[in-house]
Amino acid sequence: AIASAFPKKSEYEIKNAVEFLRIRKGPDGIDYSWYGTKTPICNDCGLQMVVFDPQCDGFYLAVGTSYAACQDVYHIHGDFSRPPELFMEAVPLEPVVNEAARIKNMLASKEEKLQAYIQLVQRYEEDANAHFLVAYHSLHQSKWDLFADYARRAYSMKPFIAEYKLFAGIAAYQQKKLDKAIELLEDIEPSELNPLQELYRLTVLERAWASKNAEKSAHYNAQNGRFWTNMMPMFITEKRSLRYSKSLIRKNNHLIGKNRGLLPEKRHKQALPTKDREERKNL
Repeated sequence: AIASAFPKKSEYEIKNAVEFLRIRKGPDGIDYSWYGTKTPICNDCGLQMVVFDPQCDGFYLAVGTSYAACQDVYHIHGDFSRPPELFMEAVPLEPVVNEAARIKNMLASKEEKLQAYIQLVQRYEEDANAHFLVAYHSLHQSKWDLFADYARRAYSMKPFIAEYKLFAGIAAYQQKKLDKAIELLEDIEPSELNPLQELYRLTVLERAWASKNAEKSAHYNAQNGRFWTNMMPMFITEKRSLRYSKSLIRKNNHLIGKNRGLLPEKRHKQALPTKDREERKNL
């Protein structure tokens, strides 16, 4: 979405390359540096940007504690006897974006970071994404009351954002408000979520319908199975990515319950072809 907003030209200059790396808004005007879990090219983990000079005269460098491409860009010449020259000045970021990046990158425990996000909300009470970050980190620490409260707040401020709606739906399910959970989660298009979030949506819908309509519950169970059949080739391209996807699944199994996790182990094995199942055993 972001790349499609960048002007198309027959030739590009160095400054165009930097502008591309700095772009944070899509054609719809959404700033992806502050939009749920989505990130632009230049993001809160970017510590360094390097663009090599096409004329072989060194490179262009920007460094920072986050969003490096948005910092001052210097031309480092191939002849190191020449001092670096300022090529492009930094572009400003919203204070709340910088503060959230600082929290994410600070050396602290996950509990300390969660408290820092809560303090961030106290300074930016009207910012929906600040509330969402508290909900997101509460979810991964199984702090359910905190999660439900902040998920509801973020959604009430910007109900049109799919991730906020997803979290509000999960919160409603956790609070046993099944009709509300179904209403929210069925109103989300799969294309609006990343693969793991779509797994959340399908699984919660399957569980929410289980006591109300067995046929609909089975329908979402089948979708869930097809989802993994289609997605597993992405996860098994290399051992590391498979191990990472496996850790994510186990990490988030607490979402539904100890023995009723997001992805039952049996279903995971069934989704893997025989050859890849053998590779999985060796991890």
